[in-house]
Amino acid sequence: MAELLEVEHVLKHASKYPENPNEGDLLVYHHFERCGDGQSHHLYKVDNPRHAIKVIDKLADGQVNDEEIAWNAIGLMVFEGSEWCDWFSDDGLDIDEYKEELEDSGESF
Repeated sequence: MAELLEVEHVLKHASKYPENPNEGDLLVYHHFERCGDGQSHHLYKVDNPRHAIKVIDKLADGQVNDEEIAWNAIGLMVFEGSEWCDWFSDDGLDIDEYKEELEDSGESF
């Protein structure tokens, strides 16, 4: 598993989808607009949903008090068939609901 959170302040990202994804590959998407700078779209390859939660938390923490952020959207996608789709757990939970369920069962990140 990749060591992700040892970075100082910038996570490794891409701004376009991988060219040859494999079935089940996961990407965290991060779309936001910084006032005066326009929109940014970043993708982060992750190993599993728990890894995605750590990346999402790191991204959200970095923007939560930034008054220059007009809006943002962060989530998890999976490659299924021939397209990228929103990820859902086996129980039908999105990544935010999945994190809440894990936290309710005592898991911390």
